[in-house]
Amino acid sequence: MERKHKKSIIYILLALISALLIGFGYAYYRHATTIFFAIDGEQVTSHHMTMEYEDNLRITPETIQLTATRNNKDVTNLIKVKKHNLTELKTYDIDFYIEEWDLALITIRVKVVDNTAPTISGESKYTLTKGDAFDESKLNLTASDIFDGNLTDKIVCNTKID
Repeated sequence: MERKHKKSIIYILLALISALLIGFGYAYYRHATTIFFAIDGEQVTSHHMTMEYEDNLRITPETIQLTATRNNKDVTNLIKVKKHNLTELKTYDIDFYIEEWDLALITIRVKVVDNTAPTISGESKYTLTKGDAFDESKLNLTASDIFDGNLTDKIVCNTKID
């Protein structure tokens, strides 16, 4: 019976050693296949940023300087971005991934803002003879904004001429 007992102990030890090796192997595999993302050279697992609105604003790995490495090799050229349409001033969650490896995903939170003042243009000089009424239409004023578009109808002249 003692011999049977020794065999059982050997089998249990072999099973434990196998489990440990499998565990270490999986941990190594998991680390070896991990994708590391970085923005401006700093490793990130998520990121928040603010971007100024512009027509056809698209967020790409290049526009935010997103890079990726796997096993110390640059795999930035494999980064894909899920479709997004940035047409409103709000915060968006944009997912970047590497198609070949399901485990590679990073979400970048982008707040789209419009801090650029509208552009107003028109005549820089206007001559008015004493007694004539001021006619603002002769100034040919126009106003436009990258987000709001044509704002000409919103121009208000508050001019009192003596």
